[in-house]
Amino acid sequence: MRISLRLKLTLISLLLLIIPLTGFRFSAMLQENLLASREDALMFTAKAVSTTLANRPGIFDRELFHSLDQNRDLYPIRLSSSIRLNGKTDDWQPELSQSQTFGAEHVLSSTVPYNPGSLTFNHLVGQRGKHLYALFLVQDDKLVYRHPNSLYPEKSDHIQIGIQDPDGVFHRYLLATDKAGWVNGFRMNPDLEDKIPVANEPRIQGVWVETEYGYIVELRIPLKMIGKRLAFAVADVDNSEDRKIKTLIGTANPGRTGELGWLLAPSKDIENLLKSLARPHSRIRIVDENRRVRARFGSLQTTSTDLLESEVDSKTTSLLNWLHHQLAPVYRLFTESFSSNFTAPASQATELDIIGIEEGLAGKSSITHYRLDDAEVEVMAAIIPLRDQGIIVGVVVVEQTTNSILALKNKMIEESIGLTVMAFIVVGFSLLFFASRISIRIRRLRNQAANAIRY
Repeated sequence: MRISLRLKLTLISLLLLIIPLTGFRFSAMLQENLLASREDALMFTAKAVSTTLANRPGIFDRELFHSLDQNRDLYPIRLSSSIRLNGKTDDWQPELSQSQTFGAEHVLSSTVPYNPGSLTFNHLVGQRGKHLYALFLVQDDKLVYRHPNSLYPEKSDHIQIGIQDPDGVFHRYLLATDKAGWVNGFRMNPDLEDKIPVANEPRIQGVWVETEYGYIVELRIPLKMIGKRLAFAVADVDNSEDRKIKTLIGTANPGRTGELGWLLAPSKDIENLLKSLARPHSRIRIVDENRRVRARFGSLQTTSTDLLESEVDSKTTSLLNWLHHQLAPVYRLFTESFSSNFTAPASQATELDIIGIEEGLAGKSSITHYRLDDAEVEVMAAIIPLRDQGIIVGVVVVEQTTNSILALKNKMIEESIGLTVMAFIVVGFSLLFFASRISIRIRRLRNQAANAIRY
């Protein structure tokens, strides 16, 4: 089988495909090595954070990491927007999705068999500025308001509040109203047998709004009134004649100081410590045994300055920038897409549920990868147990995106493809020109030989 010279030269030019194949293989190896290196760095940071916290005497007792009760303790979130007391839930977005439902498992007392249709509520508590805010979305099949002339606010639907102040003194408050609208608290005697309010408490302010399923109560309390312990309860009174409490459901028992839940706000002391240990473009989170985030510092995003530097570097070092737009469809076939302009959620989750948390609470360190729900972003996380005097009290989670690694890998693939295209163009035209010159000479020699034989 005879093969023409042009075909031979074309086959030889196909050897140029070694360029992209080598680039693909090298980029894959580079990605593996960079991922392994990044994982080692994250694990080292997590160990450093764990060791540093373990060497701070009393920090876990002071910030309360021991003997936590998921059913009684309150984890206030950091509200992303200002709260206007108007009985509407728009100010609570997007944190509202983190509200907890209280029902049968949280019944404190009931004079009849509990009926979920009679009383349930969703509850959310958060901090902003100098106030603690609380939202109650109450489902109540029958509203009973306080009689305007009654001295007993407990003889109506109401909210009970138990607070241990910064000095450790127990206080009991009650929120009731004779009609929907603005409402203030009543300061009650700590003795549960005393049903008459001691005084009004104007510092506890709220709004009571009726809904088709019950009512909404939105309230705020100055943080200076609250120490480490707090509890809320919603009381249901259905009989407008005897006005006795039928069901009481709460976060914990607000009537006794020893039964209040702990108010577990994010730890500023731990976050200040994390600040000194943080890595660029990484996030450190401290999670307790209930998977609740107790402290955090850092961000997964790059700054605008970093993005600008990357853009300038890409424009100045890439010799193939002019081919980028033309070859973009080809690049997408071989590169891995990711989002570099993702936005951090306005709401910081108070509960962390990713692979590796359970293993970390069991004493095993691990590296895990997951994707953000709202973006094409892969996050790698190093998870290591957090111990206090040999007892596991939580985990340290250090996270970073793989964007920089994927960007470098994609850049190598794009440059390999670009070089191959340029090489094919240059070498292809050169070989065609060379083949054409040889063909012309061969035809000329053939014609001369034929003429010589003819004559």
